[in-house]
Amino acid sequence: MKFKKITLLAFLLITSQVHAWQPSGWVYQMGDYQYEYESGDWYWKMNWDFWHTNPGAEDWTKNSANGWNYYTYPYFYSTSMGQWRFASDPGSGADIVNLNTGSWSKFGQETQTAFALNNLEAGTLVLVDSSENYSLGLDDSILFIGSLGNYLEIAEDLSWVDIGIINYNKTGANAGTISQSYYGYVLFDGLENYPDRSYSVNFTSENRITTSEGAIIEIQAAQDYAPTSLSGRTAFTNGYSYQTGMGTGVSAGSLVFNTANNGTFYSTENVSISYNYAKIGPREARMDVTGSVPVYGTISASYTIHFLTEYRGYYLSNITYSNATSEVSWGTFTLE
Repeated sequence: MKFKKITLLAFLLITSQVHAWQPSGWVYQMGDYQYEYESGDWYWKMNWDFWHTNPGAEDWTKNSANGWNYYTYPYFYSTSMGQWRFASDPGSGADIVNLNTGSWSKFGQETQTAFALNNLEAGTLVLVDSSENYSLGLDDSILFIGSLGNYLEIAEDLSWVDIGIINYNKTGANAGTISQSYYGYVLFDGLENYPDRSYSVNFTSENRITTSEGAIIEIQAAQDYAPTSLSGRTAFTNGYSYQTGMGTGVSAGSLVFNTANNGTFYSTENVSISYNYAKIGPREARMDVTGSVPVYGTISASYTIHFLTEYRGYYLSNITYSNATSEVSWGTFTLE
């Protein structure tokens, strides 16, 4: 039995973090094991006991108050003893482990709230405000976490777009670090290559973060918004494009997807297209488009698409022409 406990202890010490636990409500005690009725969790304490007494009798003892106890810590009512007891602080050595989660605790202390994410799941949406006057209605940018650590971040006013790799590491109950390798496109300036950046983050709630760079971030969980097919639907796009040697222009039009592989692009010219669309994440899709226009020749476009909702989102496209310089386009779309 001792060997089993030591093995369990070694495993939990390696895989867990130490936080804190304060018993609350009905708790069933059986030797070194305790069951908290409200949470449904079992706990095991490691070779220690706390002093407790009847407040009016001063009968201090370390004897276990087995059976059901009702806690309003540091007081508890022992059904086996038939009286209220006062529990003294057992000190820093009072280690206890939640057997359901593997988390170590300090008995008798208030539970430390842990908000930090374990990872950034594909499909997670990040709203970034780098200004002092924070408002969820006036976000500076929207960042979509894609597959394999890829991300796309786009300014709310569409003045820039960044593409790259993002890495997140949880470093504490409410802390983490983020590193980014990325490049982007800026309105009127075109391609920008940026140095890698890293910064620390502090989780102030389940979905709110502050960063060491002064930004305030809201996180929204992944949602399965990207459709599996665009057949029979129409996308209306609005944004900007940057063409080497030509500068910046407005990019707007509509894409009618007549079938699963063919459609028409309506803009300054109407272009019959062939396309391949693939959903690759909860919010994320890729689309390759080919067509032909007399002025530009053969067109080949590659789209990265992220869905904000089921019916709208953001895109980035890289377009090559056989008779003209390449072009990058980014913006918003609505899907009907």
